[in-house]
Amino acid sequence: MNGIFNRFQSRRLTGAATLHGSTTLRAMLLRSTSTYTFNPDHDYVADILSNGGVELSVASYTRQTLTGSTITIDDTNNWTMWDFDNIAFGALETGQTVKAIVLYEFDTNDAASPLICMIDGTIRVVAAAPAIASTSGTITGISQANPGVVTSAAHGLTTGDKVYIASVGGMTAVNTTMFTVTVASVNTFSIGVNTTGYGAYTSGGTWTVVRPVYVEPLAEAIADGTAATSCPLPTLRW
Repeated sequence: MNGIFNRFQSRRLTGAATLHGSTTLRAMLLRSTSTYTFNPDHDYVADILSNGGVELSVASYTRQTLTGSTITIDDTNNWTMWDFDNIAFGALETGQTVKAIVLYEFDTNDAASPLICMIDGTIRVVAAAPAIASTSGTITGISQANPGVVTSAAHGLTTGDKVYIASVGGMTAVNTTMFTVTVASVNTFSIGVNTTGYGAYTSGGTWTVVRPVYVEPLAEAIADGTAATSCPLPTLRW
């Protein structure tokens, strides 16, 4: 069940919640073995964990800080929208299933960190496919051009594919970033951005095809080696 916790509602109405730009906001993931049922009366993260909530426990998982907080008032439709940047949880090992995401205000520890909301409904997760021969390749050059062109022998990509680039030497601005491909030739493809102001390519680099995975409800086993490159949150409105 999705929901906003009463403590957050109360803090917001009384002015005690200084959330926009001055509070550390975080997200945590609950795994499928959780028996926790949303209770709006719960106040702190510890209340979830002591009432059947089981947090994801794979070695690579850590709670993430929310960034890019924006608040928009829509007087025409009579609602206020609170939004954030997408969350990057990094590589998550196989063997566990995500059940829900919980947002909270960080304050010292779980017993003092006020809850904001719990989301266990539809969510879109963009996941990088495991690096296998058919979905990854080696980079041997990237041009300083508009748009930049990547050289990768017999890449086998199709225009519109999305690739995640890493480990490039020299032109480091392209690393850990996703690009949409336009095929130029059997051995080259454009990444759709102006790279004239980037450092010159010197060596190395790999690309990996990124495929969208739609999770509905939020309960999907994560394949070994899969990297959750972005996790767009549902927009919160009240």
